[in-house]
Amino acid sequence: MIKVPFPHMALNTDDVPGTHYRMWQTWDQIRSTESPGHILDWVAHVAAVDAPGGRLETLIINCHGYERPGVGLGFGLSLGSGIQRRNTPLFSKLRDSSGNALVKNIWITACGTARISIPTPGGSLLDGDGNLFCCEIAKQSGAYVTAATTFQVDDSWFGIPYGYIDNWEGLILTYGPLGNVVSFRTY
Repeated sequence: MIKVPFPHMALNTDDVPGTHYRMWQTWDQIRSTESPGHILDWVAHVAAVDAPGGRLETLIINCHGYERPGVGLGFGLSLGSGIQRRNTPLFSKLRDSSGNALVKNIWITACGTARISIPTPGGSLLDGDGNLFCCEIAKQSGAYVTAATTFQVDDSWFGIPYGYIDNWEGLILTYGPLGNVVSFRTY
């Protein structure tokens, strides 16, 4: 298990398998009807208004990663109505009016979020380029974004206490606020 830095917030979709993480603030059962803009507006509100010091230390995004059969992972997040590369500018909502980040760290526990998949001929914003997806989230939000390149396994059979997530699997990348990879680790 990994202890999550406080103050923390979890976004759990209604269809995520296994553990729904419990943090200081938790939005549980996020339905597919919720727009990415609404979700990020709520996170910004919690950070700016409710969090000690006006900032979240860690935001956990707990959902499925998008996968295309025969092509692979890295096509975005199944959070609310979905978040893909074309939606990454919405993460600028996680900055205050002066441009300061309202969230220091975004941990995405979805499978293969940072994975680069086989591109389509000619390429497009719909391609599975999880590297650019995470890079753009980091630049837009000003946060450090941590995500996996591989499938993640639900370890909740032993129970996950408040303020923790289960262990990562495989290669995990962390992107800095400039969008560059600042660290990596294999679990």
